[in-house]
Amino acid sequence: YANARFISTNSVLIYFSACRPHSFLLSSIRMRFLRAYALNIAALLIASIMAGALSINGSWLGYVITAGVLMLLNVTLKPLLKLVSMPIIGLTFGLFVLVINGFLLWLATHLPFTGTFISTNGLGGLILATLIITAANLVTTHRL
Repeated sequence: YANARFISTNSVLIYFSACRPHSFLLSSIRMRFLRAYALNIAALLIASIMAGALSINGSWLGYVITAGVLMLLNVTLKPLLKLVSMPIIGLTFGLFVLVINGFLLWLATHLPFTGTFISTNGLGGLILATLIITAANLVTTHRL
């Protein structure tokens, strides 16, 4: 960068760029989003192909749309549901989050625009798919 300045404060080197100061932050957010999206698609693949818990139609388009809807539900509804059910989550030492994830997956299967792509194979399939997708969400959010 031609207009970059280096300022040394208390032996810490701070880098300021006049060109694009937020480019690193935006690329980091984009990469986290893409990693979460890819892990959701992989979790759906594992739940449908290997475990047989889900039936996803429409080849790759079904996986992409379903993963996008699950991410949208996780970003919008999940914090609200966790806030409302905080006492229950505390009493069950966090295991009630699995119920919330199961509800969000059930909701994704019953939405009009994803209901044509995804269906669960009974309650056992919903529980198994919830466990697999919750494990993928844990890896995404906590980087285990």
